[in-house]
Amino acid sequence: MIITRSRPAQHASAFLTGFIAIPLIGFLCLATPAQAQNPATGMAKKTISAWFSGMEESRKYGSIKNEVELLALNLGFSGLGEPLLVDRLVEGSKKRIPADKLLAALKDETRRLQTIARLLNERGLFPVENADGLAAEASLLFRAGLEEGEFAATLDATAELADLKTPLPKVQRVLTALSTALAINARFPLEAEDRRTLTTALVSSRIPRERFGSMVSLFARAKASGMAQSRICSLVSEYASSGATLERIERELERRIRTP
Repeated sequence: MIITRSRPAQHASAFLTGFIAIPLIGFLCLATPAQAQNPATGMAKKTISAWFSGMEESRKYGSIKNEVELLALNLGFSGLGEPLLVDRLVEGSKKRIPADKLLAALKDETRRLQTIARLLNERGLFPVENADGLAAEASLLFRAGLEEGEFAATLDATAELADLKTPLPKVQRVLTALSTALAINARFPLEAEDRRTLTTALVSSRIPRERFGSMVSLFARAKASGMAQSRICSLVSEYASSGATLERIERELERRIRTP
């Protein structure tokens, strides 16, 4: 079963919403490639069945075992692995989330992951390697406020990346661009269209993915000078789309700050 629509859950449990902080975005922007590829930790080999038959704490959730296994089966149809749900089970049980609320959160997570897989598949961008790690990253961004249309538009921008031939680096570039925009948005709320323009420009730019995080401080300096958010987004997007380097974008912004 593939869910064709997703939006951030309005009633997600505390163990999911607890990640919607700037430190999360900082991690996604600044992590090494190895770290960024696999935020899911510690459960790569575990299955739903193994978790429920494990420690005593997990047995307290036996009433939802069958439904969680069905969620994992549906997730598998999308090409993603059940360790993604095991991680959520571990988080929920550690926080003593009641079984019914944990199940509701797992259903929300499954819908998000299925939507991510669908959007990737529709564009031929579902990665052969590390699909679970990338899907987990994308899910964190959705929980931090990413919208489905924004994700789709940013994925579409990879069509201009002639130098990247395989899905993995394209999706990594998309996720880093989106996490950068969300980090900026957390400090200086952006209009939806400005944020979308910024992320698509970053993806199609010549700026190395590892340097996207520099945009946060660059944006902050321009904002401190009195420049409006929409103007900063417009200028950065204009120069990035034209092939400018990060250094040139910084010089141009400085020039605009000195001579409005």
